[in-house]
Amino acid sequence: MGVEAYRETHRHYNPTQLVSEIIVSQSKKRNFPIQGSWVALGEKAAGVVFYAPKELNLEALPEYPDQLLNYYPARNNWKNEPGVISCSNSDNSCLQSAYKFAERNKINLEISTFEAHRKGIRFPKEVVYTYKIFWYQPANSLPDT
Repeated sequence: MGVEAYRETHRHYNPTQLVSEIIVSQSKKRNFPIQGSWVALGEKAAGVVFYAPKELNLEALPEYPDQLLNYYPARNNWKNEPGVISCSNSDNSCLQSAYKFAERNKINLEISTFEAHRKGIRFPKEVVYTYKIFWYQPANSLPDT
């Protein structure tokens, strides 16, 4: 790796662990019922679930819950379960697919934006990554007000 850590290149770093920590932290601040939630989409979801506390019992989905592949168990009741989608602001295909998912299913997604900063002794040059979290909360799991 050598001098790559000092350059602008981002290929040696992906803030997956930090994104997972931020999602868990934000869910607490938002009073979002994250325990047992589905997390979409593919390897991004797998990374979020891998770094999240195991007691949250999150499930990473390879696709959106309405489009699961044949080899994956169907989630027929997904609209009654809270869910999370995270996308890098630079990943237009992820952002557009999240909006299409909401439109296709006629659901509302709350959106929050946050920054994750590259950190650690291996990455001394600070680089900022901006992410959007799409929160899906079914009507029956809204917190009492």
